[in-house]
Amino acid sequence: MVYEANHLQNNLAAEKIRRGGDQANLSSEERRTNLRLREEQDAAYRAALEADQARESQRQEEEERLEREAAEAERKRKEEEEARREPSVKLQREKLLE
Repeated sequence: MVYEANHLQNNLAAEKIRRGGDQANLSSEERRTNLRLREEQDAAYRAALEADQARESQRQEEEERLEREAAEAERKRKEEEEARREPSVKLQREKLLE
């Protein structure tokens, strides 16, 4: 009876060790899977970040272009306004000098 109990205990201990080894392998496998998943997520994040940065850069360039165009249009408007006013200013001066 004692022999059988010791034998069962030894078998249980051996089974625990075997299972522990399986657990270690599973943990190692899980670590590799987790690492691969993390690397894939990091790569996807970097790709999304680069795409966001490219879109932001394009948006800023477009905004700057529109600002330059608006400033140029304003400058031209002022020049045209000044050109229209200039003859009337000349006429006024001429009238005053007469």
